[in-house]
Amino acid sequence: MIKLLRNFVVVLLLAGFISSCATTPAPDPAPAPQAEPVAETPPPSPAPEPVAEPLDLDGILAGLPTKNTTDRDAYAAQVLAAGPDALNTLLDQLVAPGTGNVTSVRLALDGIAKYSTRAGGEADRALYSAAVLSALKTHTDKEVQAYLIRQLQLIGKDEAVETLAEYLGDDRLVEPAVAALLSNGSDTAAEALLDGLEGANDTQALPIIRALGELQVKSAKRKFKAFSMSPDRDLRFAALYALANLGTADAASILNSAHQRATGYDKIEAATLLRLHERRMIEDHADTGLEEGYVSLFNGQDLTGWVGDRKGYQADNGILRCMPGGNLYTKEQYGDFSLKFEFKLNPGGNNGLAVRVPMGGGSSNGMELQILDNGAAEYTELKDWQYHGSVYGIAPAKQGYLNPVGTWNQQEVIAKGRQITVILNGTTILDVNLDEATKNGPIDGKPHKNLDLAEGHLGFLGHGEIVAFRNIRVKEF
Repeated sequence: MIKLLRNFVVVLLLAGFISSCATTPAPDPAPAPQAEPVAETPPPSPAPEPVAEPLDLDGILAGLPTKNTTDRDAYAAQVLAAGPDALNTLLDQLVAPGTGNVTSVRLALDGIAKYSTRAGGEADRALYSAAVLSALKTHTDKEVQAYLIRQLQLIGKDEAVETLAEYLGDDRLVEPAVAALLSNGSDTAAEALLDGLEGANDTQALPIIRALGELQVKSAKRKFKAFSMSPDRDLRFAALYALANLGTADAASILNSAHQRATGYDKIEAATLLRLHERRMIEDHADTGLEEGYVSLFNGQDLTGWVGDRKGYQADNGILRCMPGGNLYTKEQYGDFSLKFEFKLNPGGNNGLAVRVPMGGGSSNGMELQILDNGAAEYTELKDWQYHGSVYGIAPAKQGYLNPVGTWNQQEVIAKGRQITVILNGTTILDVNLDEATKNGPIDGKPHKNLDLAEGHLGFLGHGEIVAFRNIRVKEF
């Protein structure tokens, strides 16, 4: 009985277990774990601006002289990068010799000058040049000024010319100023030197003449001739050198005369100058293909050597055209000479050749030779002294030797003292003595000032018509 009861309990327990397994629902599956959201990475904070280290000028000066050019250039670059204030601080430290030790300052400035002239360093050069020009105005000691001018000799360009020219009248500073202008070598610098020669005393004139001779400034030739007769030996030979280096034909007689008068060592130097003149003559002739003794007045490219109405004339591929324009003159003056040129007239072409005129002169103030299309309809009532080749108002030329309009003519004008000769296309159309022609007064009955000038400018005198010129060259006697 007990056993039966125990079995019955077991059966009930098994039935309850099975019933619970059948009726209890299975639990829902656990949800899949969600991924944590990814936080966005914030943009990096901007790097702080580097703080420029203040320029340690004292440290730079203490490190001079440097052991190599690399270090020197590095120091120079630091100072220039710091700008005008740093340069001015250095320049302000310059003092007169014997009043302080500024060797390191000068070494620093010399290094800046050399670094500024490197390829690609134009901005640095201009910056340093401006600083030196400013310092030159503030320093009053002449030795400091001389040092600053020598800096400009290294770095200065045309922006320094005007300031440098101010020192050409200073006996102490004229030599460094001339050296700086000579180093520049531009037309602007040459003009400044030529202007500085006006009113210069002997001390000032000597280096100026040497520089003008070195630059071969032909417009200074009259000054050279005057100084070649100076009683001061140095001035005389400086002028003779300048004339020899120009290589113009008319310098030969002056150089020969100087050689004949010279004695001792001076005779050797005078002979050297004669050989220099011969070389320059040969070089000029070889370069231009000109007839012996002639020099070109027109380079075929621009109006170098000419003044006056430069806007009214045009240089074009070897041809000088009056567009039409007014009066155009040579910078140089001429006395006795042979002038050769070619010209081409348009219908009605009208111009004039100025001979030995003062600046701005023409037929009533000097001498004008006609350049004219005689056959144009508007010129049917010309006076005989108005035809081509005539000395206007003074002497008539022969007619009938012009080439047809639109073709080139060749003309030579020879001036020897009072005798004027005009050769047109191989025929002499005028050969007149001015004194004879005017002994009873000018033929046109009008006054002609300065007709007796022994030397003056050459030029073309425009009259509102297009006229072309080429191959303009002159030989002085």
